[in-house]
Amino acid sequence: QAYEQGCDLLLITDGDVWDIEETVVQAKRSNHRIFAIGVGSAPAESLLRDLAEKTGGSCELVTPNESIADSVLRMTKRMRSARTSSLSINWQGEVVWQSSLPKQVFADETVHVFAKLKHKPVSAPEMTWSVGESTFKDYPSSIEFQSVNTIPRLATGVRLLATTDEKEATQLALKYQLASKYTNLILVHLRAEDEKATGLPTLQKINQMQAAGWGGFGKADHSLVLRSLSASYSGSMSFGHEAASYSAMESPAVWRANRTVAAARVDSLSAGGMDDYEIPDFLRKQSDTVSLERMRNQKPLFEEDDFTPEMLLEMFNELSLTTTKFTDITWELTEKVSSGYVWEVLGFLVNVGGPVEQYWACLINWLSNETVGIVSLTRHSQRLLNAEMTNVTN
Repeated sequence: QAYEQGCDLLLITDGDVWDIEETVVQAKRSNHRIFAIGVGSAPAESLLRDLAEKTGGSCELVTPNESIADSVLRMTKRMRSARTSSLSINWQGEVVWQSSLPKQVFADETVHVFAKLKHKPVSAPEMTWSVGESTFKDYPSSIEFQSVNTIPRLATGVRLLATTDEKEATQLALKYQLASKYTNLILVHLRAEDEKATGLPTLQKINQMQAAGWGGFGKADHSLVLRSLSASYSGSMSFGHEAASYSAMESPAVWRANRTVAAARVDSLSAGGMDDYEIPDFLRKQSDTVSLERMRNQKPLFEEDDFTPEMLLEMFNELSLTTTKFTDITWELTEKVSSGYVWEVLGFLVNVGGPVEQYWACLINWLSNETVGIVSLTRHSQRLLNAEMTNVTN
């Protein structure tokens, strides 16, 4: 019965999908509506949206630091709503071009549809849709005309994505000054006479790198800013990304690799003149004797000049988004304190007995309780810490 009449499916995925074309064909043939929620830094947005829109469902994306509960509630509300069909818009005039209409619309949600008319309309457009055997109509109470080119440029941007005519797309992009597949955006900086370069530019080769957040490496920091929506102005999004910091390049590094590779990298650094590194006590075959009395006479615990407790907790929150292994996080944290007092304390404790991860867990747990109200652990990082503290208790 579900196959004949169709049903609604909630799909939650991290984006590792394949054979998407066959999946869409089978879903449309079965009359199922698929409501997809993409989770993570790379959830294959285009594939999920294509799957959801072609089956009459909806798609939402959830970032690593965002709660999935709200998205699930919104999806559940959409799934319980009535199925709409035969959506059309009467623009009250001859239409030159119109963007594609969604197969399904839901209550209390914004849908953007653009159209270019041959003549200026005299009345507001009318939207018609069906629910079962019933037909409904609606239209805006007023129509507003603007002299600015914001809306035409937005409409042209959508039109460029839909057109397959290279000549037409190029002309539209040039007319409305848009960067596209066929046009480039060129920035010219005019220098004063005394600031102009005297020589020819030199090429600098930049090594290829992975996308931030891909495969659990790095961090994807997306700051989404939503502006208010109105009948004549659509929402805008602003994405921010922190610049990468390379200040730690000269600090000691710990490599998660086999011994042969690690030894080769150390030898290459030493040969290159990078001699400001040191193997930690607890990684040496014969550790240097560390005096506990000497530690007690030194400065109090955790007064590193360039790495504060707040910075440690913030880094722990960020690293917890990239991996679920507490060991990987402690390696990164150890690198940050590899030349200070905390480094010596950790080395001494490991020599006494016990894995370094458990000592890190005790330190982070203590700091999180001491800095309440300044830096709070996220739910994910708190779960990782609690799991490691269980090992400490055992």
